[in-house]
Amino acid sequence: MSLPTNPGSRGKIDSWHERIIFPFIDFEGFNPFPNDDDGECGSDIPIERLP
Repeated sequence: MSLPTNPGSRGKIDSWHERIIFPFIDFEGFNPFPNDDDGECGSDIPIERLP
């Protein structure tokens, strides 16, 4: 997850105010909604900065 400062002259991000590098997560066989049988799409996942 990144918060870029300003894009460079060609529009490519070359510096960041803050960058959070996540470790590798293996999602093989992961089912986030095992009981979702109603066919509804979408989800709400809150994202908050830790103190």
